Amino acid sequence: MKCLDTTFLIDLLNGRKEAIKKSENLDNELELFTTEINVFEILYGIFRDKTIDDEKELQSAKKLFDKLRILPLKGEATIKSARIAGELTQKGVTIDSHDCITAGVSLANGVSIMVTKNKDHFSRIRGLGIETY
Repeated sequence: MKCLDTTFLIDLLNGRKEAIKKSENLDNELELFTTEINVFEILYGIFRDKTIDDEKELQSAKKLFDKLRILPLKGEATIKSARIAGELTQKGVTIDSHDCITAGVSLANGVSIMVTKNKDHFSRIRGLGIETY
């Protein structure tokens, strides 16, 4: 099972060739996932950018989200996310808290592969495989 990170989703929404090619390879997956945090990051990007048509971009994003199973941040996912952030901090390694949450939510739900361009951050998380494009 694979989780689609914000970097991949943005590239897909922006029509980047490498993301489109990767998405074609993902068509064989039974189910693809993302998290509420990734949805937030995409929507925040849409609403903060004054140079784009919010409604048009929002509709494109919703269309993409409808094809994915969106995993929530609750219960064990919250604990797993905090544990990841805490363990990395103890090692003197910090990554963006959104990445800790995305990884924690994914792993707590049995999703062990992250599709992302952000290999540097996610590769620091034990038990999480990375697919880049």
